[in-house]
Amino acid sequence: MIPDNTEFFITIEEQGTMPTTPSTSKVVSGVFSEQKTILSADSIWGADPFADLAGTFFLATPTSGNDTTDECNGIWFFNATGPSASLNLPTPPTGWQYEGWVVDISDPQNPMPMSTGTFTDPAGPDSDGAGPYAGPDSAPMYPGQDYVMTVTKDLCEDYMAVITIEPNPDRNPDTPFFLKPLSAAIMNITGPGNYQMLTAVTNVLPRIEVSVEESSPTAAGPVTSGPSEPTPDPTVAPTEAPSGGSGSGSGSVTIIASIALLFFSAFFLL
Repeated sequence: MIPDNTEFFITIEEQGTMPTTPSTSKVVSGVFSEQKTILSADSIWGADPFADLAGTFFLATPTSGNDTTDECNGIWFFNATGPSASLNLPTPPTGWQYEGWVVDISDPQNPMPMSTGTFTDPAGPDSDGAGPYAGPDSAPMYPGQDYVMTVTKDLCEDYMAVITIEPNPDRNPDTPFFLKPLSAAIMNITGPGNYQMLTAVTNVLPRIEVSVEESSPTAAGPVTSGPSEPTPDPTVAPTEAPSGGSGSGSGSVTIIASIALLFFSAFFLL
C-alpha cells in the first residue's frame, strides 16, 4: 500500500514512452493519506488562480496600414487605448503556456482551429508576432494575428476566439489542449475601439479523487492512460475533465481515479 505523505502527481508526456523522470508539465498533484488523495492544481498554479479571469479582443489589421477594408482579417488580444493587456491571466507555472486560436465553425461537425501564437505574458508579443500572413507594417507588441497576405480569413463570419492552456513544450501544436479558460463567438464588429468579451471558465483546472486498492503484483513504472492530446470541440471550454481510468504503479496497488483523456504519467515521490 502507499505510505501516508507520499506525493502523487500527473504529468504530460510523449505518447508511447515510459519516462523515468517526469516532465515539467504537471497537471495535478496531491499527498496520500489513508490510501486516498485529491489531486488538484493548487500546488502548481496556486489557490484559485483564475478567480479574476477575464479577457477581450478586437478585430483589426494593423499590419496592413491605413487599409480599413480588411479589418475582419485580424484578431488582437489587447486594449488599443494605452495600449495595455486585455487578458487577465495568471502567470503560468513552469511547463505551461497560453495559446490563442481562431476556430472555423462553419461546419460544426468539423471545427478547424488555427493558432494565433503562444505566450506566457499577455502584456507582450506572442511566439510568432503578427503571424506568417501579416502585412508589411509593424505589429502591436501583444498577442494576435493578421491574415492579410497569401492566406486571408474572414473572422467576422463563423469563427470563434479561444485561449487555451498548453503544455510547454507542446508535443501536438496543431491541436488545442482541452483546458480552455476563455472563448467567444466572434461577432461582425471591427475596429480597435470595438472590444468583444471572452467568456471565462474560472474552474478550468481539473480535480481528481484517487483511492488505492490491493492488487496482484505488476511491473513497476509510471502509470499511463489515453492518447497524447485529444481533439475535443475546440470551441468549448470544459468545466471538468472527462472520465478515464488509470492502472497500477507500485506492483502492489491499483490506482482508481477519474482523469482526463490524455497521455498521462503518474509518479510517486516517497
